[in-house]
Amino acid sequence: EFLAQKEAKQKQKDNNKVPHQKSLNRLLYANAARTAIRHRKTLQQIDVFKELTSDEISSLIDVMEFQTFEKSEHLVTQGEPGLEFMVIVKGAATVFRDNKEVNRLQSLNWLGEGALVNKNHRRAETVTADIRTAVLVLSYKGYQELLHGGGTAQNTTNEMLSTLSQSRDKD
Repeated sequence: EFLAQKEAKQKQKDNNKVPHQKSLNRLLYANAARTAIRHRKTLQQIDVFKELTSDEISSLIDVMEFQTFEKSEHLVTQGEPGLEFMVIVKGAATVFRDNKEVNRLQSLNWLGEGALVNKNHRRAETVTADIRTAVLVLSYKGYQELLHGGGTAQNTTNEMLSTLSQSRDKD
């Protein structure tokens, strides 16, 4: 009986490690995703962020949240409020407008720039994960908080996002 109790306690300890390990793995993966985006200078390659300094880009990346979507899950849905900008870190997705495929996205592609400048923004397309897809997400609120720090580059970026969002909405 003593041995059975000891085994049960060990099993409980092992079970308690699993959720913790999953959280740790998710945290490590999110950190690795942020690092990859920094090293590849992903955001600097996007027109709307090219005027930002390395420190400003780093600040953006630091406030981005890590999220995963399973195959066939919608990253965003046409017509719904859009409050997030996303960079695909790993995976692939298909873009649909009015149920017709209009584009395909892959690692280091981005979507949702209009959500950063207009809190009343509506999604123009539905984006669906083709496979398990990991993204870093910058919310409208997080971006606006960063803008309150001021700076010419941030104001320029905000103007570029507004222009780009308006031009895409017309498409």
